[in-house]
Amino acid sequence: MKTKPVAFRMDEDLKKDMERTFNEMGITVSAAFTLFAKAVVRSGVIPFDIMVDPFYRKENQDELERRIDLFETGKTQGKQTVKTIDELEAIANGYQNSDV
Repeated sequence: MKTKPVAFRMDEDLKKDMERTFNEMGITVSAAFTLFAKAVVRSGVIPFDIMVDPFYRKENQDELERRIDLFETGKTQGKQTVKTIDELEAIANGYQNSDV
C-alpha cells in the first residue's frame, strides 16, 4: 500500500489535546484520521452530526441586534432583566422563551 502525506492546519492547543486523547486511546493521529477517512468512504457520510450552534442562527443574531439597539437607544422601557449564564445558554438552545 502506497501512502501520501496529508497536511492541514489547526489550532495548536486543539492539536495537543487531540494528540493526548488519541495517545490515551492507544492510536496515532495518523491512524485516527485514517479510520475517519475509511468510515467516510465506506458510508458516504461524515460519521457524526455536524450542526450549527443555535446561538448563531440568523433569527437569534437578529434578535440580539434588536435588543442591543433598544438598550443603546434607551428604549428598554425601564425593564431590566438579569439572567445567569445557564439561563442564557438555555435560551440560546431554545429551551425557554425570553420575555425581554
